[in-house]
Amino acid sequence: MKKLIVVFILVLIIGGYFIKANYNLDLDNNSDKKTFVKVFTSWLGRLFTNFKDITAYTIKKDWSTPEPNNTTEND
Repeated sequence: MKKLIVVFILVLIIGGYFIKANYNLDLDNNSDKKTFVKVFTSWLGRLFTNFKDITAYTIKKDWSTPEPNNTTEND
């Protein structure tokens, strides 16, 4: 579980870095801080929505075990 939390935190940090770099934000500027928070929270919302969609799709899949093959080979 600890590894999952570390991976999640790394994804957030990397995502934040890409947002800062792509929007060319200076986080010492209050206006840029507001832009960063707005874009980051929007991205985080889409991230959770996509995760929810993937989870729902996965749950709906048919995960039953395969049927046994009843054919016999005649030698």
